[in-house]
Amino acid sequence: MYNYNFSTNHPGGTWNEDLGHGVVDAYQAVLLAANPPAYPDLWFRDNMADNGCEPNETATQYHDSPDIWLTDQNGNVVSNPYCSQNYTLHVRIHNRSNHTSSGATLSLRWAAIAAEPAWRGGWFNTATYQGRPRSGAIANINVGTIPAGETVEKTYAWTTPTFQSSSYEPLPGTTWNLSLCALLDDGNPVPNLDAEACPMADFARGSNNVAWKRLQLTYEPYIWIDPPLLPLLGAPTTLTGGSSEPDAQLTWRSADGTVLGSGETLDITPASATERYILEGYSPTLDAHGSDTLTLRPQLGAILSLNPNPAGGQVEVAYRVAPALAGATLTVSGNSSRVLLSESVSASVESHTLGIQGLAAGQYQLRLMAGTATVDSRTLIVQ
Repeated sequence: MYNYNFSTNHPGGTWNEDLGHGVVDAYQAVLLAANPPAYPDLWFRDNMADNGCEPNETATQYHDSPDIWLTDQNGNVVSNPYCSQNYTLHVRIHNRSNHTSSGATLSLRWAAIAAEPAWRGGWFNTATYQGRPRSGAIANINVGTIPAGETVEKTYAWTTPTFQSSSYEPLPGTTWNLSLCALLDDGNPVPNLDAEACPMADFARGSNNVAWKRLQLTYEPYIWIDPPLLPLLGAPTTLTGGSSEPDAQLTWRSADGTVLGSGETLDITPASATERYILEGYSPTLDAHGSDTLTLRPQLGAILSLNPNPAGGQVEVAYRVAPALAGATLTVSGNSSRVLLSESVSASVESHTLGIQGLAAGQYQLRLMAGTATVDSRTLIVQ
């Protein structure tokens, strides 16, 4: 018996190396090909086997549409987003007809009051907790043109709801169900659209214009470290960090777990080419922990700016040089790489004026050098 290893981390749904997302329902595919809709028909999938028929009888649950997902700022798919943070909401829309669609509207909403919020009653709930809404609109998006038989993906930058109490009723703890709903208005009827208390599973099952995704929103403290602009080897610098929770207790650690300090800032002097720092946070209100890690790669130096550029007569070079970099120079070279100008610079000074009166108009390479090694370079234009 062969052991199939499935992965659930794909935005399109369950997947494995041998079968991909699964097998095609050939019978339903033939039916659709033989009898395509006679008008533009946009739709979402409730599951990977969904063929667009209404009602959808291919699923036993309807809260995990493969056509809705979130990604973080690095493009990673997220199933447990943090409270009050910025994400990208993705929605995939299909045109199952032989006709080009245009003018449709995509409506996106969120709800966080129950495992299965009833349609309208849950998604348009005006009740609040600690002054914050329990549901709300995300966006209304013009879908634009979708050619016959094609699929498009729409994205929207979204900040998750803000809650800062683990006593949120009726979902106590440090996570609660965050439901996302995508609703298409393409001119086709949506059963139960005006119903006040239709079970969400029935609403999604009965219409291919509806998709539902349930996530777990966590309000563990979100912890971050702001990377310094230009860390230099052997030069003092200050790391800064913070937390989404005002009461979070912040602790700085080295890669081996040694406590280095506490609070929002940490003064360091990088002594190696790669260093790692960890900021941990604990919120007494949430009784929850969070952390962030920064990998620091200090440099020997850098050219920050040239003023002016293009230049004539002279140019002011702003730079930084690590104390460990002895004998640093600024050099100007032409196309042949021959050094036309070279002047020493010091780590104790962060700008130097180069006289370039003797250079003909053209393009040159300005380099910050450590002996014969280039530390950084910029293009210098002489006019």
